[in-house]
Amino acid sequence: MPEVRLYASEADSTRLPPVCMRCGAPATTYDVKKFSWHPPWVYLLILGGLLPLIIVSLIVTKRMTVRGPFCDTHRNHWTWRSWLSGLSLLALVVFGVGAIALMISEALPKNVTALACVGTVLLGVAWMVLAIVLQSSSVGVSEITDRHITLKGVAFAFGEALRRERSATAYGYGYQEDDFRLPRRSSSGVPVVLIVFGIAIVLIVALAAIATVGENPSSQFPKMVGTPFIDNENHFRLKSPGGRWTLLTRQEVRANNPQAVGGAKRGTDDIYCSVLVEDAPLDFRVAGREKEVAEELMAGANLKDLRSESITPLTFKGIKAVRYRFTASTDDGRVRVVNTVFVYGGKIYQLFCAGALHEVLADGSAFQPFWDAFELLPADNPLKGREEE
Repeated sequence: MPEVRLYASEADSTRLPPVCMRCGAPATTYDVKKFSWHPPWVYLLILGGLLPLIIVSLIVTKRMTVRGPFCDTHRNHWTWRSWLSGLSLLALVVFGVGAIALMISEALPKNVTALACVGTVLLGVAWMVLAIVLQSSSVGVSEITDRHITLKGVAFAFGEALRRERSATAYGYGYQEDDFRLPRRSSSGVPVVLIVFGIAIVLIVALAAIATVGENPSSQFPKMVGTPFIDNENHFRLKSPGGRWTLLTRQEVRANNPQAVGGAKRGTDDIYCSVLVEDAPLDFRVAGREKEVAEELMAGANLKDLRSESITPLTFKGIKAVRYRFTASTDDGRVRVVNTVFVYGGKIYQLFCAGALHEVLADGSAFQPFWDAFELLPADNPLKGREEE
């Protein structure tokens, strides 16, 4: 379909020929739309960030209202497209915000949250396809200047009628205001800011969905967790493990274990890790006694149906340590426990981690973010009881 150039004096007036802009049939009504346009090069500014793109587009964007003649079949040509694209975008934004809220609050299981995120992305793609279809099948704008607007997708018959009218009035428009006065209908386009917000929602939820579906807990959608926990008395610092982990207050960790001095939990998965510190007897050591130390601690765990899985000597933060793993039964079901024990500065440290059996693999990798977040601070007498590699 051809393009036509309308001058500002005739675009928003009743002086256009009474021919349907879309099909070329006799026009019976008007549909009114306010078009906006900016040069295509503006989109290149996205390389410099979203803010420059928005600022420059607001400066260079030109707007013009067109009162287009349409037949009964196309009487709401612009109106219903504006309503459909606007309402569908609003639904997408609401759905996306809801998915993000579920993700942050962790009110539902992560598989349900992941499904909501993926659904939002699919809805976003569907909305973009719908917007493209609506735009390509309508009378749209290809350029706006201070003096004229160029419309694309108009009927050939409308363009010919417009040319004949102009030829007949070579010295100006000879029409009177009442010559083609038809019932007026108005419509408005979707605000650009809302479109940008909708696309941003889709991108954010897409990244969150990828993270939520992933098996690695540390890659999941991050949440604010506050500043690191520092215990100068016991010479350690606990940073945020990241991902869906949150640091616990001293009161929160002691509610689970009175001997704990710090800890963290992962989401709503019932995965907890705590730091236990106590003074070490003068003759206490771990190096060379890994199995004995692990068995003594498991014997004192006072848990039902305890089954040892492994006892592994290792070097943790440059110190000789032992890491043992076992499963046990609790009132809430079967759990897997991984405890890391070492001596530093005359104190015995235990990094005690536990989680539901179905949440924790046999290698204990679910607890790795917590181990990585634990750091030792300089002690007054670091060699006292320290068993370096």
